[in-house]
Amino acid sequence: MKLKFINNQNLLLTVTLIIFTVLLMGNSSSKNTDDFFDPADDSLSYVSLATSISENSSFIRQEFIGENAVETVRTPGYPFFIAIFSFGSLKNIIFIQNILHVISAFLLFKLIENSLKFKYSYIVFLLYLFNPLLITLSQLLLTETISIFLINLLIYSLFKKRLIFTSVFIVGILPIIRPAYLILLIGMILFNKLFFRNISRSKRVIIIILMLLPTSVWTFRN
Repeated sequence: MKLKFINNQNLLLTVTLIIFTVLLMGNSSSKNTDDFFDPADDSLSYVSLATSISENSSFIRQEFIGENAVETVRTPGYPFFIAIFSFGSLKNIIFIQNILHVISAFLLFKLIENSLKFKYSYIVFLLYLFNPLLITLSQLLLTETISIFLINLLIYSLFKKRLIFTSVFIVGILPIIRPAYLILLIGMILFNKLFFRNISRSKRVIIIILMLLPTSVWTFRN
């Protein structure tokens, strides 16, 4: 009886995720590329840098190429993400972000499923999955969706699965996607004994160096 209940739960989750993903992908497919740009034009700078990476192997906005300019405002994480995974169409980035939003909802459910009864966990899962703001962000060329996904993955990896290498990698790259996450990096370093307990001091030193490496390289470049 218990096994049947668990199977019904998994089926409900799976069906919900499939239906939502199909609807979200369909909505994204129906839009024009211009619909993926935010009103503040932040998207344009990311796309410009991604184009420079792809076409000129440089990290300078297209409009400033040839003017001996250096890009210091935008960090390289998201432009590289666009350059690598767009495959010639910005819609592919939106499709990936749609999937990342869906995975984030699933990770949230896995994080709380042991703390709440299934029906309450499922309600929280639905509220996150169908959140209008998060859905809108997943259809804009902005860093929010990928950074939210990485935060969810970090929490899941660190506290649910104890995947130390994965956690260190995520903490290291977050600041070069969104500089505000430098606070998280500093916090993880200051309280490294709490986050990486049961790990020797020498290994924690290596962990700190690995976490600092991406941001340090970018800071040195600037």
